[in-house]
Parts: sequence; structure tokens; C-alpha cells
Amino acid sequence: MLQLFDLRIDHNPAPDLVLTHGIRFSWKMKSERENVLQKTYRVTICKDNEIVFDSDTVESDQSSDITFDELFLQPATEYVWNLCIKDNYDRSAIASLQFSTELYPDMWQAQWITPADYTVSWAPFLRKKFDAKSNVRRAVLYACGLGCAEYYINGKKIADDYIDPPMTNYEKEILYRAYDVTSFIDEKNAIVAWLGEGFYAQSQVWTHGGFYYGNVCLIARLEIEYDDGTRDAIVTDTTWQSKNSPIILNNIYGGETYDARLETPDFALADGSDAGWIDCVVDQTPKGVLKPCNMPPVRMIRQFPAVSVTPCCGKSDGAWIFDMGENFAGVCEFHLPRSSRGH
Repeated sequence: MLQLFDLRIDHNPAPDLVLTHGIRFSWKMKSERENVLQKTYRVTICKDNEIVFDSDTVESDQSSDITFDELFLQPATEYVWNLCIKDNYDRSAIASLQFSTELYPDMWQAQWITPADYTVSWAPFLRKKFDAKSNVRRAVLYACGLGCAEYYINGKKIADDYIDPPMTNYEKEILYRAYDVTSFIDEKNAIVAWLGEGFYAQSQVWTHGGFYYGNVCLIARLEIEYDDGTRDAIVTDTTWQSKNSPIILNNIYGGETYDARLETPDFALADGSDAGWIDCVVDQTPKGVLKPCNMPPVRMIRQFPAVSVTPCCGKSDGAWIFDMGENFAGVCEFHLPRSSRGH
């Protein structure tokens, strides 16, 4: 049996921000027989079940970085790549991969925003409440939060990324991601970006004041498409509001300080209180060009229990060493007993 596997676009097995031209297709094949060679391939691209590109049958044994100069796609659009190959035993195999294309710079129609009362090292919430119709066909969030961001809609975190987007020379280029958030949208909604320093606003290490491009900031566009063909867009502007979170210090090298007394349990709920939230302002820091991010995000891949817990100075003075038994980059998770306020 001839099989196709590991289909990739631009070397990415889960492409959601594909360029509209110069796309590179790759795939692998396997068989229980020996001396199997690919003889031909055919690539078709479909949009809404209609073929928009057809390579016709190509006689070739190549299956890596296949490009088509005549292939031009639309931005911010969902497609399906269909692949058919034949081998030297005249057997066929087919496979498909869904993908979406990039957002052009002039399509954002959004502003970089930042808290009006930003305090260096604090990790603020930025929130927007909005309504949507009930017949949502597809909703995609395009976003970049600097230095790093987590995104929530209606109380739920939408992805498992850590310290994202990846670091760049922010004066030249900045990377954004796209998230399919269709299942998160209700008629009444709240979208939140929880911003951290990351590398962009790193304020603690390397020099006095850190290595600092500017204050934490956000640009985002939530594109909602309905079954009737109409669309809504929620974009970052000064109608968004901000509030300080319980993370009163965060730093890519120095960790974080969390003050549970400052928690806002309803920060990402559509009916959450508006008390303490203030309007954002436009961020004026010069930045590079927004580009789609085509690399996997940092994610949690393993968990390590502590192999030992010992007092830091050989006595119980409140300082402890947790030995994980291995050197790695990660974050800690621990549980504290219920205690009175201030302890």
C-alpha cells in the first residue's frame, strides 16, 4: 500500500499564515514494498470546495520545496491543498492539508495600543467587550502582543503558547500569529490580552533599566465571518481598556512576583465589572514591519517533579531550593496552603 504523510507548507505541518506567493510544498511517502519511487504528482488548491489552482500531472520524483510561479492566492483566506502521487508500480495515494494565508499590512486597520498608566515590570490586562451575531461561520484572531502575550476570550485561554511572539530585531520586523477562535465566540463577548515584558520591554537585566525597546503594547484584529457572508472586525484602538493584573513584576530573566490580593476573577468575562478599567492610548514607539510567524511557538512538552526540597541555608528561614534533577528552561508550578491575607 502506498501512503502519503507529513505534508508541509513552508516546512510547517500546521500552516495558518502562509504567504500568498512563493509557497513551498513538501511531503513524504511510504510503502510496504521495496524500491518504490514517485513517478508523478498533482497539486490542487481548493477554496470553498472549488478548485482555484491545478498543477496538472507533473512527472517528477521530487517531493521537497515544490513551488509554482503561477500560483497566487488571496490573503486572509482558508484553503485546502490536495495532493495525488503515483509510484513506479502505478499505485496512487492521496492526502490533503488545510491552511490559511497571511494578512496584508494594509488589512489590519488597527492601532498599536498600550495602557495609559503603564507601570514598568507590571503585566497588564487589555480588554475589549463586543457583540456578535449567532451564526458565526469562522473567526480568526490576528495578534501581536509585545513583549509577550496570552489571549483570552470569554474566560478561556485560546492557545498554549509561552513567551510569544518570538524575539526579533523589533525595529526591523515583528512577528504575529493567527488563531482560529470560532468556538470561543458567543453573542456577548470579551477578548483580553495579558501582556508581559518578554524581550521587547525587558527592564531588569543587562544594563541599568534593562534592554528596552518600549512599553508593552498590542495590535490585534479579530475577523468574524457569518453564515450569510457578512463580516465583523474587532480591532485594537483607544476603545480598549486596561487594568493591572496580579503580576506586579515580570521579567524574562528575573521571573515574576504575583500578588493574589489583586486578582480580578472576571477579567476576561463579557459581564465582568468595568471598575478600575481605563481607556488605552495609542503606542507611539517606532516599530518594524509586521510579518507572519511561521515557526512553532514555545509550548510545555514535559513536566518534572522536584527530586528534593531543601532549606537554602540549612535551616527553615523561608528560602528553599527545589532540585528538579535536570538543567532545562521552564516555569514552575506549586501549590500553597490556604493562608490569611498578607501571608
